[in-house]
Amino acid sequence: MTVNCSPWYALALLPVLSGGAAKGIGSVAGKAVGPYTDEAIELARKSGALDEGAEIIFIKGSDSLKNLTPKLSDVMDGSGLSAWNTIEAMSQNMEMGPKDSIQLLNLSKLSDNIKVVLDNNPPGHVTLSIDGFKNMVEWASTKKVPDKFHWASQAIQDAIPFKIKWRKLME
Repeated sequence: MTVNCSPWYALALLPVLSGGAAKGIGSVAGKAVGPYTDEAIELARKSGALDEGAEIIFIKGSDSLKNLTPKLSDVMDGSGLSAWNTIEAMSQNMEMGPKDSIQLLNLSKLSDNIKVVLDNNPPGHVTLSIDGFKNMVEWASTKKVPDKFHWASQAIQDAIPFKIKWRKLME
């Protein structure tokens, strides 16, 4: 049986966890996942940026507030800010260049007002959002406005303890 519904309603049917409560979604420091993910987490741990057992998801691009804001088109399609549960999933689904940055987002440091959904569309994809379509549109609308930022982008930036360049993982 096929049910037609809005993308936002479909997203609401998935298990949603908030901020630090989003256990079981990301990669865990100290547990083998894949070579790129494991190396990035180990480098972050050695630098003192992560503790053993920290749960991490990954965002491609810079740690700028604009990069940490969803596109309005994604919000209109029922999504939010894209992240990944492993670097391997990210690299299989996105074009990665040697200069690309990867942000490690510590879920335990993320505000409870940020919703974290492992939607697995495509496999390993994680969506970050906030409550309410109107609020999501307001957040996304700050992406192209100079000097205007949303609290949700700042909350995500505050939960990023470490970043790494793709080329560093490819060495």
